[in-house]
Amino acid sequence: MIFAHFCLRPALGNLTPQLRLPLWEAVFARFFNWVAGAVLVILITGGFLLMQFGGGHAVWSLHAMAGLGILMMLIFGHIRFAVFPKIRRAVQAQNWPDGARAVAAVRRLVVVKYRAWRGHYCGCRFVSVSFFVAEGASFSVVLCSRRLVQRKKRQAALFSAPKKLTSSAHH
Repeated sequence: MIFAHFCLRPALGNLTPQLRLPLWEAVFARFFNWVAGAVLVILITGGFLLMQFGGGHAVWSLHAMAGLGILMMLIFGHIRFAVFPKIRRAVQAQNWPDGARAVAAVRRLVVVKYRAWRGHYCGCRFVSVSFFVAEGASFSVVLCSRRLVQRKKRQAALFSAPKKLTSSAHH
């Protein structure tokens, strides 16, 4: 969605609605199918990640990540199943003002998701990655899981290493 919001939208600004809206409809139709597949993968891998780190007893940052990811998936679902059909109907009926309003609604929802995602706290640092919808969630899962695995390994190494007793009397 970064591409659509920051690259495609400005480039289409000079086109008439009769050209611009059918292009948006075609781009979204293809893109949303890929996002739906990514959402399924993220739900499966995110569930696996939560289970690896204790399920309901996992650290709060994983629960926050999962909650934000589900919120973003719900926003995607609203865009895909409520707003996108309005774009499709407007293009088929050549009702350009309604189509433009629907595309503007997609843009507003993407900006809301971007702002929510940008402030997402993961592990011990903020994730400032500008990905939207499912792409952001999948990147965050990789980032968080890598950090948590590294932290768990360090903790395990600290607690399982034999303690060396040093005596100051021998020095």
